[in-house]
Amino acid sequence: RTTVRFAQERFQGASFELALVMADRMARGRDFLPRGRLLATGQSSSWHAGQVENVDGVAPKCALLLREAQAGDRILLPRAWEPELTPQWRAQLKAQGASVACVDRIGII
Repeated sequence: RTTVRFAQERFQGASFELALVMADRMARGRDFLPRGRLLATGQSSSWHAGQVENVDGVAPKCALLLREAQAGDRILLPRAWEPELTPQWRAQLKAQGASVACVDRIGII
């Protein structure tokens, strides 16, 4: 069973698209389930091709992810964010037991 929940009422734009696509993939058995939750931000104009595109708000979203991340959580972010993610931020997430990956594509099955 997969539950999609938006914790912030003020979501704007399409930054939720990657989370929604990944929830659908997990529900259909096309992607593995994290031990905890999947936390993701990203959008695409070409989901049929598996493309993950950038979204705005690196700093506030990273701060939110750091506050919310728990052991077993898997965090997916747009590849364009990779240069913005400090080693300290990554180390803190790892210390909290969460994993993070920056992606520009998801596999199409």
